[in-house]
Amino acid sequence: MFFTWSAAQMLIYNALVQERLYFLGFFRKFDGKLPPIDQKYSHLINRKDRAYAWMHKAPSQIFRNGAFFHKKAWSNYFAGITRQPIPKKVKGADRSLWLTQELFSIKQVSKNWHELSVGTKTISGGRFLFKAHRPSTEPASIHLKSSGSEIYISFSCEEESQQYPETKAEKIARLSQYGKDELLSMCVGIDRGVVTPFLLSDGKRFDYSQTQKDRLKASERRKKHYQRMMARRIKGSSNWKKAKEKARRCNRYAVYTLDEILPIRPVTQ
Repeated sequence: MFFTWSAAQMLIYNALVQERLYFLGFFRKFDGKLPPIDQKYSHLINRKDRAYAWMHKAPSQIFRNGAFFHKKAWSNYFAGITRQPIPKKVKGADRSLWLTQELFSIKQVSKNWHELSVGTKTISGGRFLFKAHRPSTEPASIHLKSSGSEIYISFSCEEESQQYPETKAEKIARLSQYGKDELLSMCVGIDRGVVTPFLLSDGKRFDYSQTQKDRLKASERRKKHYQRMMARRIKGSSNWKKAKEKARRCNRYAVYTLDEILPIRPVTQ
């Protein structure tokens, strides 16, 4: 389900991006009027063509979400927020799938474990078990992303709070009570480095422990070993993919360790 639906969603996105790039190239050369950015995608799929038979297994909402991503990407580009959209690689790349509320349901099966059911009344997508790192409410949408042989589930949700956030006017009124020097003393700058993970403007630095440093070096040695194995094997073969997956796993410890630095390893210079 995940690979079929993500490929269908990305196919719609890539086709719409290529269509818009064609319109832009024609417009820049001959001027004229650009067609509006919309979420129409039906003209891109020929249901009678056997080449598109695999897409019949995906709900129509998957195609709609891909078209929405296309519209959002171009809107951000014309607003100067992001770069010009380009078609994304599908084969051999990490996949991502965006599911809206009508395509999934979540129920808690134990203290930390939850079950994600995916699909519609007519098309079933299957079930996932995932471990939540904190309590949450029902989200409006979720993102499924693959990294090697693992699939990660991420979403945002609302939390009940007794204290309402400040409005922009309230923040300005509160901060205007302080002088320039007081405001500067309240601010802390953080520099993300390679040798020193985090260095603060007040002189504090957050570093790895010696055990973590030794493990990171060992992980880097293993990564280079598997990369050499990849170089000696035929690209795209089964053994090449196995070595690539092992090299990818070597980065996990560095990522997980970085999340633990701030709360446990403050060091004053």
